Amino acid sequence: MKWFGASLLALSACSPAPIQGPVAINGSSRTVAVHGECTPIALDRVDSLTVDGGKVVVHGSAKNVTLGLPASVAAPEPDRHWALVTDGVAAGKRALTFTHDTTLDDFTIELPPGDADIHYGVLAGDVMVLAWGTGSRSYSCVLTIAHTVGGSVGH
Repeated sequence: MKWFGASLLALSACSPAPIQGPVAINGSSRTVAVHGECTPIALDRVDSLTVDGGKVVVHGSAKNVTLGLPASVAAPEPDRHWALVTDGVAAGKRALTFTHDTTLDDFTIELPPGDADIHYGVLAGDVMVLAWGTGSRSYSCVLTIAHTVGGSVGH
């Protein structure tokens, strides 16, 4: 079992409404485009993410959930180049900004509002996995990060 990613504590004064189904997540910047979706997961809370047996596993207090990944991820291996640098609120949503440690590319995504710790990791092939939750409101996101070149998406 390999641990990957990090977590960040964010505080909020109110409890958000739960996500009812898949929510499309898109983000972009001058150099990257990010696409994917967030879905509810059946956990009482999210404690961590791991790569175990070639699969991404979200750990809760009493059970775990294995996430489906895009076909482009043949063998999940952690890639630690992206860092969460900002966790805030924008237009009533939770705004997260990530920066790459060597290229300094960055992007911002907006998630449904929440106050639970964000656990995340990036897999080789530029696939980011996020999970968060508490009080039986737990969620996961699987996002693809594509580098843009001259206004078009490429790798």
